[in-house]
Amino acid sequence: MKIKYLYLDDKESSSLAKVLSGTNLDLEVEFRYAKPFGEQITLLSDPQLKIDGLILDFRLDEQENEGLRAEYRALSLAQEIRTRATEGQSSDHLNSGIREFPIVICSVEDNLKKSYNKDKTGHDLFERRYFKNEIVDDSNRIAGELVSIAKAYHKIKEIRAKYEDTSKIIIELLGLQDKDLHVLDNRIIHYFEAEELDLSYYNIPAHEYARFILRQIVLSSGSLIGEDILAARLGIDHYNSDQKEWSDLKRMISDDASYNGIFSDHWSLWWNTKVLDWWQNLEDSPKSLLRLNSSKRVEFLRSKLNFDGLIPASPIAPEYSSKFWTICEILRLPLDPINGYIISGKEPKPWLDRQYVSKKAMLDAKLNGKLPDLGFFVHPIDLQRFESDYEELIDKISTSE
Repeated sequence: MKIKYLYLDDKESSSLAKVLSGTNLDLEVEFRYAKPFGEQITLLSDPQLKIDGLILDFRLDEQENEGLRAEYRALSLAQEIRTRATEGQSSDHLNSGIREFPIVICSVEDNLKKSYNKDKTGHDLFERRYFKNEIVDDSNRIAGELVSIAKAYHKIKEIRAKYEDTSKIIIELLGLQDKDLHVLDNRIIHYFEAEELDLSYYNIPAHEYARFILRQIVLSSGSLIGEDILAARLGIDHYNSDQKEWSDLKRMISDDASYNGIFSDHWSLWWNTKVLDWWQNLEDSPKSLLRLNSSKRVEFLRSKLNFDGLIPASPIAPEYSSKFWTICEILRLPLDPINGYIISGKEPKPWLDRQYVSKKAMLDAKLNGKLPDLGFFVHPIDLQRFESDYEELIDKISTSE
């Protein structure tokens, strides 16, 4: 069965809907002009409307259509949808009319930068945010994400209906069994138990599960890690290694450590704790990965698993350590945190890793006047060190001249 999204805009966007529909066989996107607020809510409440998700332009109020203007923006509509869908989970509002489904923003870059990006309060209403030009340039990824997010909502509602115990819901949503609980920070379950206590009805809304798991577990490195960090922790240059051997190694690790919960049909991830368990359970394992440089890690994998085509990752700069544990978010290359700066931003949850940029990438950017273009800022913890390193770099350049 195809996943169907409704795309609402005040401007003609049927071509974008067609691009998405034509990119993924599992996806259908129907474009319609946004209606005045009350009429739009009535249409979205219609039980005959069979949709799995909603795509909204941020500015729905810029252009009239058929003599009518939708005098509201996506934030207002999304808030009303979320409120009505949430009320529908209580016994007092069983006929609120709007079902639970994902909502994503898709708009021109200027509109998002001017308004949406500055108003953080509304961000929790949406699963994802896309620029319109991305749909043409990166349609495969976006279509895949839309399908995965809609399927996750269906799974959430299915599992939520099975259990009264919030912890059981979380465990199954994350594709875990009771024997796997050591990989899960217990504060994740406590978060949802606290949410439940704050509600006057039983069911936690599907969008709360979806938003939290997507943003705080799937898209943020920590409990789960993606391919780049998996390779960095194993010391492997996965771009230049034999691709068949790298794929075979990933499959071998996946047997023990892959993430199989919601969103895993699009995002390939591994449980970090299970990856470390896999390493330590190898015969004659040297145990701690952190004590080994990339050459030693790869040498061990070659000797034990006969993957001679694996290549050790090299440090970003010759003087850097190769005891990699993370990546530089600018260069997407392996990094020992000692050779990087912490990225400033919202403090991560306790189960998440901090993000880093390499000294080289950050210092080169400042030297070339491109620091404002990066979109990354050094955390206050490392700011003094960054400024000191930059002064030292300038002194070296002056001396060499």
